[in-house]
Amino acid sequence: MNCILTYVAAQKQRGESLVSRPLLKCVTGNVTEKISLLKREIAKLQREIDGADHYSDAQYIRDFLREFRSYLRPSCPEELDTEIAASDLILIGDYHALPQSQLFQAELLERLAAKGERMVLCVEMVYSQNQRALDRWLAGQMKEKEFLARIRYDSEWGYDWSSFKKVFEVARQHGIPIFGIDSPPRNDLRYIHRRDRSIAAKIVEIAAQNSGCRVLVAIGESHLASRHLPAKIARMLQEQGVQKKTLVILQNVDDIFWKLSCEGKEDSTVVQLSDGKFCVFNASPFRKYEAYFQLLQRWQSEEVDEEEVDLTSTLYSLIDAVLEFVKINKHTFRLSQEGLRGKAMVDAFPEIYSLHNLENFRGALRHAGFSKREMNDLLHHVRQKGSCYIPRLNAIYLGQFNLVHGAEEAAHFVHFACKGELLAGFHRRRRFRHDLFYIQVLEEALAYFGSKLIEPGRSHFRESLFWNHEVDGKRHSVAVSGLSWRDFQFIGRFLALHKDLEARSSRYSEVPAEILQGIQSCGKKYHYLIHELGYLLGEQIYDGYLQGEISRDEIRKMFFQRFEESGSALKTYLKLAERLAPCSMEPEAAARA
Repeated sequence: MNCILTYVAAQKQRGESLVSRPLLKCVTGNVTEKISLLKREIAKLQREIDGADHYSDAQYIRDFLREFRSYLRPSCPEELDTEIAASDLILIGDYHALPQSQLFQAELLERLAAKGERMVLCVEMVYSQNQRALDRWLAGQMKEKEFLARIRYDSEWGYDWSSFKKVFEVARQHGIPIFGIDSPPRNDLRYIHRRDRSIAAKIVEIAAQNSGCRVLVAIGESHLASRHLPAKIARMLQEQGVQKKTLVILQNVDDIFWKLSCEGKEDSTVVQLSDGKFCVFNASPFRKYEAYFQLLQRWQSEEVDEEEVDLTSTLYSLIDAVLEFVKINKHTFRLSQEGLRGKAMVDAFPEIYSLHNLENFRGALRHAGFSKREMNDLLHHVRQKGSCYIPRLNAIYLGQFNLVHGAEEAAHFVHFACKGELLAGFHRRRRFRHDLFYIQVLEEALAYFGSKLIEPGRSHFRESLFWNHEVDGKRHSVAVSGLSWRDFQFIGRFLALHKDLEARSSRYSEVPAEILQGIQSCGKKYHYLIHELGYLLGEQIYDGYLQGEISRDEIRKMFFQRFEESGSALKTYLKLAERLAPCSMEPEAAARA
């Protein structure tokens, strides 16, 4: 468990903390500014983590950090797949606390199995001495609970089983043998080189016993510095006169992420580090350290049930990040609205509710005057999206924690606090329908922008139900959305028309009827429209900020706008859409959804 603690401590021991290291020269000043902000927020998380580490020597981790500081060139998933197909031994770096890291492994196994590849999987999380229990579980001869107890999963590994279970289930489903390769002591770096020698010997033995099979190894990333496990495997293979083409795949290396972001390449998913070494990106550094911070909280809690973990500190750290961007000191900024006048921002931070206190949340809604229908609609929204900020209650409800959506709700809170609408829902009343529609679109745009600050790899085109053009994909999207096929198609046409109207307004003598109809709609259809249009604008604002087309101060002002004059929200929306470059995907694609 302590390997990640040591990883964090090593960054300080090498004398190059995130905030003290020289800034990279980035493509625009805004990119430099954003990276600096993110690094400061990550440094706060690191300070929370640092105190739990008691190792005096982290040279092993420093070797890893020092080696992977830059990259050779950008790559792509297709090239990586080609390299995998040409390799005999694939060493995959795992960041144990990050679910995306295990998801990458599960998806890789699935792809290879679909091609009929013969392979075996070696895993660090199971001691080799527990192989019999692992074999029985794979054969369906042992219940999951007994298997975890037999390998002492909680005490010896302790990371979220649901993430690792995905890898194991894919392997079991496709009949892929799994071998445990680790041996104790696991949590003492004084014996780390001895462990590497033992692991290397097991990998070489498994490869020899499974001739003709590709060997995949999932192991903590720090083991994959060239001088560590790879060197020991190469030496043992050489001693046996065996040649194996080895490929190293790392994930989400911090320094390379910052370098790519600085160069305007933060959308990169794969880079080549050197010959036979690649790095894939599926999470930002903030997501990595926040995942580990949550894990620490769970370890330190008497209750290990995920539903019982208090996520308040996590949400508050996300709020802090958004406040940092809009240049607000939470201790000195005073609220001006009725009922909260004179209060410091920090004293108005929202209540955080989740599944384990659902009844308390229902009670708070009733006390705030929510009708039964409003409560049901709200809970349905949470089930669809996973989270929700409720300004009338000044509360965030998390049905299932997701960093991206948590950041959205944090930005929602900051927006409502800045424009003085906490506990009021001011604009929801006494407004023309078109005013309300575009106010809410702008709210979603700023919330999406806030989430992109935290997780730059987020892409609305990958998430949206309305941008999948395959027939089977569209059918699935309709089923997930809960919309009728007619409403689903209507939303696609609305988005295409709206984006075309923005780009070529001179061609229109009047606003298309379908756009007016969408603005006047209600229920699920209405909410999908404001989210889709808002998220698309949020993408434009974020891209425009990185390109220097819109400044931090201009975005800050947007957080304070109340749009009290009729038509002002629409005017602001159209000015932004006209000024900022359109999203990279052609808007006409929506018409094919």
